[in-house]
Amino acid sequence: MGLLKTGGSFTLGVVVGAGIALVAPHAVKPLARAARPLAKEIIKGSLIALETGQAFVKEAKQSIEDEAKAEETGNKA
Repeated sequence: MGLLKTGGSFTLGVVVGAGIALVAPHAVKPLARAARPLAKEIIKGSLIALETGQAFVKEAKQSIEDEAKAEETGNKA
């Protein structure tokens, strides 16, 4: 009985915890359903950004190689 008198916050914590445990499974399912399309769009956007980055690096590499060849050819002449 002493625990309930001095531990009002303990009792409140148990009640709140039990309430959350009962409500959480019902609240999480709709959130998960809503998050799935968002996650798919994030993944698609990341893939597009990756492809764009790869194309940029490829073009930059080609440009550097062309400049190096031109410089090499200019030094030999």
